[in-house]
Amino acid sequence: MNLKTLVEEGYSILNGRIVDFSIESTGTALVSKVIIEGDNWTCNFGIYDLLRSDFDGLAFIKGLMDVLETPKISDLTGKIIRLAAKPDEQVKIIGNILYDVWLNCEDYESKESDLEDTEIQVNNNEDELIEEEE
Repeated sequence: MNLKTLVEEGYSILNGRIVDFSIESTGTALVSKVIIEGDNWTCNFGIYDLLRSDFDGLAFIKGLMDVLETPKISDLTGKIIRLAAKPDEQVKIIGNILYDVWLNCEDYESKESDLEDTEIQVNNNEDELIEEEE
């Protein structure tokens, strides 16, 4: 994914600043929130449950830090960024302000078939361990 491809796919590219990055416990979930402001607009860059089985929450946070060149999670707030947006769609793509490097939230969501394969593999491994113990 690069700037040229995003524009060709109909995305608008906007500059903004992360005004709030937080990770909050809601009892049964661990939720990350990224709030971005630009000239006369504010948006959420996804609100994700980092503990969901179909979302790789730690890799998402690490990817965000890598794309934005931020070694400390606390330094995400205040970071100037670019985002790719389409009208009436949730913002899922954020980019480095200087370099053509992008993060797409959907890259961290498991596909249904991936989850099924993982479950089968885990079951097979458990069966093998049980057989070895008996």
